[in-house]
Amino acid sequence: MRIVFVCVLLVLLCVTQFSAALTFFQKHVKAGMTSDQCRAVMRQNRRYYDNGQCKRINSFIPVLRTAVNRLCANGDGNRQLRINYVVDCVLRRISRFPNCLYTGQTYHATHATILCRNGRPVHLAGVSRGQRMG
Repeated sequence: MRIVFVCVLLVLLCVTQFSAALTFFQKHVKAGMTSDQCRAVMRQNRRYYDNGQCKRINSFIPVLRTAVNRLCANGDGNRQLRINYVVDCVLRRISRFPNCLYTGQTYHATHATILCRNGRPVHLAGVSRGQRMG
């Protein structure tokens, strides 16, 4: 009976870690993302919700998932990924939940800091923003 219980716990732990990584990718990674895509991307999977409110800002790093996975495969903790730019989707002032409207802002950037746990990304800890583009 103990073996079954331990196996169930291990499966749940793996599912939880996988879920956290999937959530990270949904929230922050979109290859080739542009500022014009903010409204549509934020609406996908209801990314604009934050405890029943419109989320004020969400940052996307326009890289491939494989680049993030490789980064986290090198160890846990805060890791830096080289990037060229970041897209911030910013809530428009006229928005009211549940009709959250976003506008995109693109900034030059050099790297994104990603928190990795158990070889998977779990949090976008920061981005080195430079001047606004466009």
